Amino acid sequence: MSFSPAERDGYDLLIVSTSEDAANERRRVEALVARRIDGLVVVPANDDSMSALKSGAGGSRLPPAVLIDRGAQAPGFDAVRADCEAAGYAAARHLVDLGHRDIAVLAHSGGLDNIEQRIAGCRRALGEAGLEGRERIVYGGQDLESLLGVVEIELDRADRPTAIFALTNVCALASIKAARGLDLDIPGDVSIVGFDDFDWMWALRPYLTTVAQPVDDFASAAWRLLMRRLNGEAASGVERIELPCTLKVRESTGPARPRLMAVAEVR
Repeated sequence: MSFSPAERDGYDLLIVSTSEDAANERRRVEALVARRIDGLVVVPANDDSMSALKSGAGGSRLPPAVLIDRGAQAPGFDAVRADCEAAGYAAARHLVDLGHRDIAVLAHSGGLDNIEQRIAGCRRALGEAGLEGRERIVYGGQDLESLLGVVEIELDRADRPTAIFALTNVCALASIKAARGLDLDIPGDVSIVGFDDFDWMWALRPYLTTVAQPVDDFASAAWRLLMRRLNGEAASGVERIELPCTLKVRESTGPARPRLMAVAEVR
């Protein structure tokens, strides 16, 4: 995500990471505010973390802030987000069109609006295909090893899914590692669709089919919103922008193979 327009507009950037931890986020934001920064562009740790910070002690000192991805409905903040419901729909529709009927949807945890929207889009696609309720929602935890263990259990079942829709890049990596660890062919035995488009996804074979978020457009839109606030040109209410994602079909998805059924001979 590039904020090169900041330099063009005469601003210096301070970039900090919170490791998706709300307590770290609070400390880092308070430290930045103490430096009397002009504004903030934040990818929040969760949907509520910036609202809690704003309503808490010292929240009135927050400069103009724009939220990206999470917290899109947080009161009092301009926000930029992806259309995650449409993205989830496109990913699941792709798998359904390939003949997949047993799809595992892998997430690290529930509760985040962007994750729930991706799941909702998947459910809509399955419902349109007459497969309502056929999705398997699997929550695997925050770290790679926990996710890996959960996926291995799913893929080692007799009725294993023929496809996985991994809702984050770490979920996608766990899915690939689990399939390879069980000597399953991708996409012959299991198709995998990821979310986000990192370099490794098209550097290792099979190249990963994935939903790409418009990260550069996120940055551009967020910067425009922030500049409007800083220049006193913004509307009185908050502004919220929703941007489309792109499904990038590569090598990790293919037609579902018919399941082999054991038939007992009757004499």
